[in-house]
Formats: sequence, structure tokens, C-alpha cells
Amino acid sequence: MTKPSLNEQQLAELDEVLNFAKEVEQKIKEFSEESEKIAQKWQRRAEDKRAAAVQK
Repeated sequence: MTKPSLNEQQLAELDEVLNFAKEVEQKIKEFSEESEKIAQKWQRRAEDKRAAAVQK
């Protein structure tokens, strides 16, 4: 049994979907990196507050 081949329109639509998926993947990566930076910032603040409380 042979596989049905895709026509030009289907190939173009698949290409669009692939490009969209790549864009989404990049945005998720950017948001993840930004989220990590924010988490580290708050972690440092919490550690600084604990250190200040211990020194009092």
C-alpha cells in the first residue's frame, strides 16, 4: 500500500503550522528564562531577609 502524497496547499499549510510551532516554542523558552530570573530574584530577597533577621 502506498502513502497518499500531499498536495501543494497541504504542504504550505503544514509549513505554516511548523513555523507557528517553532514560534511558540521560542516564546515558551523566553518566558521560561524570564520566569527563572524572577524566581532567582525573589529567592535572593528571601535569603537577604532571613539573613537580616538572624543578625538582629
